Amino acid sequence: MPQNEPREGRRHCIPPAPQPRSDFDVLNVSDSLAIALWRALRNVLLWADTEQERRPRAFRPPISRTLEVYATAVEDAPELARAFETFTNLQREPERISAVDVGRACHAVYVWADRRGLLEPAAHFAEAAAYADPEHPAFAVDAGWSCRRAHVGGLLSRSAAWYQRAFALSVRYRSRHDSLRALTGYGALMQELGNVPEAKRAYLKAARRAFRTGRKRRAAVAYHYLFALEAEHGELAAAVEHARRAFRLYPIHDVRLPYLAHDYAVFLLIRYNAYRPALRIVRPTLTKMDDPDAIVMVAGTLAWAAGGASLPEQFQAAERLALELAPLHKAHAASSLSAIASGARALGEWNSVHRYASMALPMAQERLDRWAESTCLELLAAVDEGTPAPPEGVPDAQALEVSRRLAARLFRWRGRGRASGQREMP
Repeated sequence: MPQNEPREGRRHCIPPAPQPRSDFDVLNVSDSLAIALWRALRNVLLWADTEQERRPRAFRPPISRTLEVYATAVEDAPELARAFETFTNLQREPERISAVDVGRACHAVYVWADRRGLLEPAAHFAEAAAYADPEHPAFAVDAGWSCRRAHVGGLLSRSAAWYQRAFALSVRYRSRHDSLRALTGYGALMQELGNVPEAKRAYLKAARRAFRTGRKRRAAVAYHYLFALEAEHGELAAAVEHARRAFRLYPIHDVRLPYLAHDYAVFLLIRYNAYRPALRIVRPTLTKMDDPDAIVMVAGTLAWAAGGASLPEQFQAAERLALELAPLHKAHAASSLSAIASGARALGEWNSVHRYASMALPMAQERLDRWAESTCLELLAAVDEGTPAPPEGVPDAQALEVSRRLAARLFRWRGRGRASGQREMP
């Protein structure tokens, strides 16, 4: 087993947290809030790095100017009032305030920033929570996730370190939920980094561990990721089997079911050039998701399937939706634009192919989106060589059977309000 894989057996060997960063990238909010967050982050990191008996000498009670800065910040972000109260108490009584309280305050800032798309501040405060309360496995998982999501220089290696630590902590404290989150998150990170064997190992371990402990929905999530990974790398028979397992294990009205249907369409059906079966399950997913980032992705897939099925009006409608949302929600913009370019290629609209692939390529390279990058390069080569899109095809019987079952389940699916599970990011 490679050394960088989370290991269940090392119960008493907790990998160290990565060293705190020296750059405080929290200045992309209002000036008053940025100053307050900077001060709070600096103080938390100092507090976490100082032995308890020495903390009174490391801090002074907040001066009036600091209190004014925090009060103004709370006016800008009332949801953070309790967090800033904790940050104030940290300076007043640094030896008495608990790691639990400081960790929760940092985690509250992380959640607030993450919900607003402030990815770098979110990563800083997720890590700060894990430093402040270093035995809390959930905080370490969130630090891994936020570093992976921020996707800026050096954070992917930090993400791996946090996931490894999170898994070991979760085993020590018998937190099955966090151990599964750590494994699936680590697998997703390895997938992004192109380490396919390591990603498969982590996903399969998560799926088996979840099923063995009666957590069928978490097993479904892991099999869902395994499906996408196998399909992306051309292992179609294995992909169909993993998709079938995920389908069977997801509750009927689970909030992730539309995501499974979309992924099945884009990673498997469209790979067979089976555009019409793909359309039958992609269309309904567009109205069953409320995550704007996901809607951008689905709109691109819908444009691709409509183009492949020679339905220019449906292609144009999906194209308009994707172009409207992509500038506002950039997480999947590269994949969406490359999918639109693929649909345009199927329709023979070569100028659009070149335009969208050229737009998507630098985005994909910036976000290390290897699938979108390779698709764009292939499309640009096709433009230069005049290579047409492959003709529409038909999937094999097993793949088509899963497609039909997904379509039937989507017809019955009632939505988030009655969903059996909650959508979680790994």
